[in-house]
Amino acid sequence: MIKIIRLFNIDIQIGYSLLPIFALAIYFNYLSRFLIVILVIIIHELAHCMVSIFFSVKVENIELFFFGGVIKSEKTFVVNPQKEILISIAGPVSNLLMFLVAYVINCYIYTHELIYFFITLNLSIGIFNMIPILPLDGGRILRALINIVYNRNKATYVAVVIGKVLCLAFLVIGIFIMVESYVGFIIIIFSIFLHTNCHNEKKMAPYTHMRDIIMKQINYDNLTIRNIREYECATVVSVLKKITTGNYCIISVFSKRGRYLGELTEKQILEAIINHDSMLTLGELIKMNNTLRTGGKK
Repeated sequence: MIKIIRLFNIDIQIGYSLLPIFALAIYFNYLSRFLIVILVIIIHELAHCMVSIFFSVKVENIELFFFGGVIKSEKTFVVNPQKEILISIAGPVSNLLMFLVAYVINCYIYTHELIYFFITLNLSIGIFNMIPILPLDGGRILRALINIVYNRNKATYVAVVIGKVLCLAFLVIGIFIMVESYVGFIIIIFSIFLHTNCHNEKKMAPYTHMRDIIMKQINYDNLTIRNIREYECATVVSVLKKITTGNYCIISVFSKRGRYLGELTEKQILEAIINHDSMLTLGELIKMNNTLRTGGKK
């Protein structure tokens, strides 16, 4: 990566994959359009950064590459679904604002082909990023909406399934369009790229979910409490899959006959998995905790 500028204490870096595009832009006299594309992508990513910083998420840098841009942020934060929606939608909103400003200028103040290109580019990037396919902004918004109800792991799985179906649809559309236009070939390339990244999100989901739960134990003061009801025969690993990142979960444990046995916290579930066995049942964990409280006395 090549650092090109630093804005708002954020390093903006450009990938080596863009260098051939830069050379071709100069050769075919498209340098002005290439620079406009880079500018729009930087503003789009900075919009994400500003909202992230507002929510106390430290942003390390912005990386620009052939298919767009990506933010590198600290690995030790947990963002609840509502905040993730606002962070994700900030980029497309910035494109919408730039589109409106440029449209007014083009209609009432000054007309130029580069302004028209700027209008078309912002409209295209804004709409494209709102497609509900991970890792696009629309995909992240979709996952966050599902994450309000289910844990991040399951939310990612559902979002990936929806994304892969859409990728397949775009692939078919691209094949049909390719017969008459090169645009079809571009759609095919992007559908394959998005499908690959969507699959990678699915593979990383269990690890990301575990990381988020562990990091949530550091600071959960501002999280709302969510109660999960489970029977004593449920295992700690099965309960872990139901824990959401946007809340702090308390597990109420009941016997098979419906008698209340006690409650467990997220921390106790994690400690049981780490120190004992992931197949330990909640009933066994309740008994162990009761034994510790009474000092082994019956």
